[in-house]
Amino acid sequence: MEIPSELLKVLKNYEGVVLNYKKLNDEARRDLEEFYLMRDKALICEQNKSIICADVQWTNSIKCWPSEYFVIGIDGCGNYYYLNKDDNTVGFYDHDEMSFEKEAINIQQYANQISKFLYEDE
Repeated sequence: MEIPSELLKVLKNYEGVVLNYKKLNDEARRDLEEFYLMRDKALICEQNKSIICADVQWTNSIKCWPSEYFVIGIDGCGNYYYLNKDDNTVGFYDHDEMSFEKEAINIQQYANQISKFLYEDE
């Protein structure tokens, strides 16, 4: 599974890209790295392989996960954060609403938003 270059850039310099990373406590770092912006390449590939194979009705009109959406995070409740490979925006799939929504204009903005959220929760 090929990881998009924009995500590889983040993974290569994760601690430098994520705003306030060093200020996060261990629990917040773990949540960030294992859920919201996965850091482990094997986990990222595993999530993407499983979602591609999922037999799920994503929206009323979409039965297959869109090929341009590359999963970069989860929230642990059945929702996904994804990188749109066509324009490098980040989106959120809400399983309750069965909808895809734009979350951030790029992965850098997304990384900053998530770390602020985790930092504020401490």
